[in-house]
Amino acid sequence: MGESAAVETNGAAGAAEPRSSTDDESTADDHVQLVLPALPQFAPIARVALASLALRQGFDYSEVEDLRLAVDEGMVLLLGVADRRGQVRLDVSLAPERVEVVLTGEFEGAVEAWAVERFYRLAGDLVDHHEIDPDELTVEFVISHS
Repeated sequence: MGESAAVETNGAAGAAEPRSSTDDESTADDHVQLVLPALPQFAPIARVALASLALRQGFDYSEVEDLRLAVDEGMVLLLGVADRRGQVRLDVSLAPERVEVVLTGEFEGAVEAWAVERFYRLAGDLVDHHEIDPDELTVEFVISHS
């Protein structure tokens, strides 16, 4: 116990309402950051948050499911099967036509080869672009809205 999660929206801490893609100020991408304990049981929070954000952007069911699977596999890639001491940062940039995601492990440890292979096999074809940096503990991917 004692673990906590934090959310930041457009640079302001707290539960600020994300702007709709029809707001006057929506010419720039919206940015949401979620910081979670580096424990596998917190991965579903990242998945649900990303799905909710994509739905608000008008992504269809299939696109949302692709995002959910990609973020889930990104969490598996970073965390493996072990509990880590630290946190995982989920940075999401939202635009009407795409969602860009960066998962960053902020803990000691290494990405395991089986987890990288699993990400490529299960999520690689679901996203438009992906990049994994095992040394920096980052997973980046983009899904465009059709």
